Amino acid sequence: MAGSDILRAGGSIALALLAISAWATEAPVPEGKSIGFALVTWAPAFNETPGAADECPSGMQHLNKENWALQFPTVEQQDEETKHYVQLGPDTPGGPIPEVYKQNRGPHGENTTYNPWLVKDALPLLEVQSKIAYGLNLDGTVDGHATPTSCTHQKFVSPAGEPGVDNQLYRLIGCWPGWRKSGFNVSFHKGQFVEHTLNRILIEVTGVDNEQNDDHVEVTIYKGIDQLTFDGASKPVPWLTQRIDTRFPQYITKMPGKIVNGVLEAGPANTRLPLFQMNAEAERLFRGMRLKLSLSNDGAEGLLTGYEDVNEWWRGIRNSYVEVVDTDGLWSPPSTYEGVHRLADGYPDPKTGQCTAISAVYKVTAVRVFLVQPPKNDPLLIDPITVLAKERGIAVR
Repeated sequence: MAGSDILRAGGSIALALLAISAWATEAPVPEGKSIGFALVTWAPAFNETPGAADECPSGMQHLNKENWALQFPTVEQQDEETKHYVQLGPDTPGGPIPEVYKQNRGPHGENTTYNPWLVKDALPLLEVQSKIAYGLNLDGTVDGHATPTSCTHQKFVSPAGEPGVDNQLYRLIGCWPGWRKSGFNVSFHKGQFVEHTLNRILIEVTGVDNEQNDDHVEVTIYKGIDQLTFDGASKPVPWLTQRIDTRFPQYITKMPGKIVNGVLEAGPANTRLPLFQMNAEAERLFRGMRLKLSLSNDGAEGLLTGYEDVNEWWRGIRNSYVEVVDTDGLWSPPSTYEGVHRLADGYPDPKTGQCTAISAVYKVTAVRVFLVQPPKNDPLLIDPITVLAKERGIAVR
């Protein structure tokens, strides 16, 4: 029975599945059928060594406030600069300048998180120096020479010794403390990724004859609308129902795939994904996105990679971290903006030759779910705020 038929049947079977899933940790998947996943975690794939000795031998990224101090080195220059700032409460000219205002260091006090091209940082961007990184070979070259879909760039070697790895985003942000395993960015977004349904990314694999080896399957990515459920040990509960949010066809992507020794390999395909990060809404836009996920009885884990659109990536970072550049994100916008364009290695502009996307690799984990498509007259699609609030016990006035 198809997912839409389950809901049209009055929901009785769907409720039964929910009841079963409370205790079923392993559920067999019929041959030739489909399997579904919901992503649980998403983080940049960094190869981290103790003390970052290998990847960041010169130390962690220089901060915005450090560049501000070099841009305005004297007390007189700093006092003059405060004329551009909005003074609130106890913050008065001549007194300590709040770090958030130190982003307003454009020629006329412009915020350089929103206008990073107006200033050149005195301190250089500290790029990753390691030759080892997670990822796949996206352009088919081993030495990183230019191709019709890529610009000349340095390659990495995978931790397993595979050459030709593309992961320029790691080269760009691998020395940001905020993006490392214990960093604020990763920790904060980890919670938001599971709490906000805007981040609910669903994966459906159809035409599965054998979960260990199958030469041809079809993979579809959707936006979901339901929350994830966790047990007392903070582990995601598998085999629950997840509804597909059919209102947003731009977030539906189909791509070819195969399963080799229990590893799902899918893509490439151009993909647009919704994003809620650091209390800001954005999107991820990938060119030639690929998946490489090791399948298990109740989930999957592996890599999501492709060329991430530079402008979309910057827009998301800018809006997400504008208020915590120096306090939590620990970076400097002008040098990062220059760096992401300089290190971009995918899809050159036909007029300028400048690459418009940067190879990016993310580590993801997923839990197995039952995917269903609500019928068009489902109240969820007509009045989602009221329906979801009722489901979650939230009063709506």
